[in-house]
Amino acid sequence: MTYKTLYFLFSLLQPFFANQALKGKKTVQRVISLIWSTLKGVAIRFTRKGSGSGGRALFDDRDTETKKTINESVSLQDPHIAMSRQPCSIPTSAATSTQTLELPLHHQPNRTKSSTSRKALGIDTNVTKRRDDIESTLPQNTINASGPPSISNATHSRPHSVQIPMSVVSQKGPRLCAVVDDLVAVSSSELEKYEKTNIVEKYTYEELYIEPLLIFEETRLLPPGWEAFVNPDGALYFINFTMAHLKSSFPPGQLNIVTDVYMYDKQQADQLESMVEKIFDFLKQYHVDLPQRKMDLVLEFRQSQRYGYYFADHESRSLFWLDDFDALDALSEVKVLFTPSHVRHELTAFYWMHVEYFPHTHAHDSEIVSELKGMVIHAYGDTITSLTSTSPYDTPTLEKIVTMIRNIEGEGTTTVPTVYVSVVGRLLFNFHHERFLNLYGERNARLERNQSIHPEPQRSYIMKLFSPLFLYGPEVHLRKLQQMSVDSLVHTPNWRNLLEKITEEWKEFTLFATVVLNANVAFLAIQSVDEAAPEGGRSSAQRASYLSIVTSVGAIVLGLLLVREHNTMLDRSFLAFRSASVYGLETLALMYSLPYALLMWSMIAFLVAFSIECYGAGDLITTIILSVGWPIIAALLVWCISASYENKEFLYPWPFRDLTIFRRRIQKSMNVVTGKLRIGATNPSVAY
Repeated sequence: MTYKTLYFLFSLLQPFFANQALKGKKTVQRVISLIWSTLKGVAIRFTRKGSGSGGRALFDDRDTETKKTINESVSLQDPHIAMSRQPCSIPTSAATSTQTLELPLHHQPNRTKSSTSRKALGIDTNVTKRRDDIESTLPQNTINASGPPSISNATHSRPHSVQIPMSVVSQKGPRLCAVVDDLVAVSSSELEKYEKTNIVEKYTYEELYIEPLLIFEETRLLPPGWEAFVNPDGALYFINFTMAHLKSSFPPGQLNIVTDVYMYDKQQADQLESMVEKIFDFLKQYHVDLPQRKMDLVLEFRQSQRYGYYFADHESRSLFWLDDFDALDALSEVKVLFTPSHVRHELTAFYWMHVEYFPHTHAHDSEIVSELKGMVIHAYGDTITSLTSTSPYDTPTLEKIVTMIRNIEGEGTTTVPTVYVSVVGRLLFNFHHERFLNLYGERNARLERNQSIHPEPQRSYIMKLFSPLFLYGPEVHLRKLQQMSVDSLVHTPNWRNLLEKITEEWKEFTLFATVVLNANVAFLAIQSVDEAAPEGGRSSAQRASYLSIVTSVGAIVLGLLLVREHNTMLDRSFLAFRSASVYGLETLALMYSLPYALLMWSMIAFLVAFSIECYGAGDLITTIILSVGWPIIAALLVWCISASYENKEFLYPWPFRDLTIFRRRIQKSMNVVTGKLRIGATNPSVAY
């Protein structure tokens, strides 16, 4: 069987398994998913084997030339949801129709998300997988985002793809990356601006003089049409405002070519211009009509030796591509069935990140400052009046942002300097990204930071088993961790506050454990304690003291280790990854309570050793003091613990509160019985 025949059979079977998976129950779905995964693995293995070294694999990385999608759409129409913009149209025939541009959104919670690769204020992510290394996966079903899913479809957790409806012409032609070699569709959040390592060898001058009357001027030459710009953060990039007009029918300045490729290097410049020509040849050959409005084509030479690209539309404030853009990593922070209006917030956030990176491409008007001012003022008022605000910044940071906006408005001009545009773009990215995380404008929007939009997970047996052994210390930490990482979203101010409090707590436990350790050493040094041990052995008091020493040393060592890790090595992404499952948070709560639990057991063991020694002395008065004192201390301890469980009005002290409730129930029962006996009473109310 050749790989082409296998591919043909593979294409025929995929819709069958996708439809069966939609109709089946949970058990059937798992079986079908297992069979489908096995078939896909066999197809990949045989296809790559049959293609040879010079051929192409059927399923390769998303950066490869072949971008085949084998999907069977499940159309769910809703006239209330539609996209008002038309990023691009790819005509292949004279007849037009309305179809959808597919945007794969594979929901796989176990896969890690890619990083925005930027130094954002308050929002940062971690690079765990590069786009150039991510393997593409076949969607098992396709859900049209133009309508709300039914209940049966909404419960599916299998990978699927969402189609964002657009008014396009029949798309029978190839995608851009399938025609142009070494090209990959990326988003602005995946630009390798902060990942590029430019190594410069050290050079030491023995003598260095500047000649008299020497004025340093720019002597480097750029290719015709290119202009150099510098981001306020120091990054160099280049813009060509005329190439699109010369190579195609675009008016001057409508489509700008933007790149951070070092255009002063002739070889790199020639390679980039060759890639641009291939893209314009694709537009001409396949009659791709881009929107007639101001746009940017961004090209970046990536570490994978490929060019990443995207289009930025300044009118719609969004990004778009001429390929099926795999948005799995870009949208993986939210685990819901996406709608076009929801995805729109993240695409807008990507646009503002584009403005932050390339501020000279944006129209420098005061409109963006007014837009940012409205968001900041609302967030400022929300953080002041609510402890659970969904703002990406805390109140002190928002005060500084408000002051900055006032300084920008104080310029008194209708245009905004480029140095301000970059900062405004970064802030707008953060606010729009926060809207995406909180389902802004959606049916199930998150209105408070501690409000979860997903079902609450059940406690596992790990917590039920070890929490009593740890003296219920993990319960306190688990509640705090759950409140801070609702739906795996961790805010930087909350994470910092947790670090300050919990590290201070660990330091105190370490100090207390040191005191208990010294007490045990002094206790073992008592001559009577040592003499009470039998010949060749140790007494019970000594054994209990040894246990106290071991646990106190463990509390000291673990406390110091946790303080060091959380002050120098861990950030908020650690908690976000842990909160992906209930086991992650529960085991973390157990870890955080280790110094407390070991310290408490150390004190208990020391008290046991002390009590054994006192009771073993045979002194009557000492025995009476301990027999009276320990029950009193135990009662006070229970009283203090009971205060943490109070959730009603305090009318009577505990345990009189329970006795009062019991007395009222007895009295109510007696009144009912008395009323039933007075059946012949003329006034029914008298009976009760």
